Amino acid sequence: MTRSALIILPLTTWACATGSAPITNTDGLDWGDTGASDNVEDSDDGDEGDDGDDGDDGDDGDDNAKEPDFSVWVGEREFEYDSSWDSYDCTESVTENGVQITSGQAYGKIVSECPGCDYIYEVDVSPGEICGWIGIDTSTYRAIDISGNSAEIWRFEIDDGDLYTQLLADDADFDGWALEYSYGGEYGNYGGTLYADGWVEFPVAD
Repeated sequence: MTRSALIILPLTTWACATGSAPITNTDGLDWGDTGASDNVEDSDDGDEGDDGDDGDDGDDGDDNAKEPDFSVWVGEREFEYDSSWDSYDCTESVTENGVQITSGQAYGKIVSECPGCDYIYEVDVSPGEICGWIGIDTSTYRAIDISGNSAEIWRFEIDDGDLYTQLLADDADFDGWALEYSYGGEYGNYGGTLYADGWVEFPVAD
């Protein structure tokens, strides 16, 4: 997948979203807030159609009826920092767990900024630091706008009532069950680049 280019400034610089245009934040890592069906083999005794296995056990129908549960966000991002000095190079991962929100002040602000988003989540991220010096926001918001086999992934922060918006990826791969995306760019004062590969997998709905 082609990584989306994102220029990261050395200092934290957020811009408040006061209109419909998304604003890219530069608070380090947090711009980078980074089903298969069973193939059940029929076991018959050779009497085709007599033992009721073919089409009668309902396995194929059950598999086809499975649907993803979009009410939860279960993700991971792997970060790679490539500096001009080898001593600063590192690769580390963070995990993301969240739940869909459908009401409340944060939801209302995000929907007004991203009316086309299909799902909005409040997400906890861990750990809060990678590479020994790059900070990660441990609480954030995510939203996805699905279009066929691709999706946009948005990141939102609310500070003192102001909404800050960032498009993490505009071409995430989506197969109906999982999202895969990449982004990155220049980062910090060390002449290096920071890239993130992200994955989100939605579980089977009950």
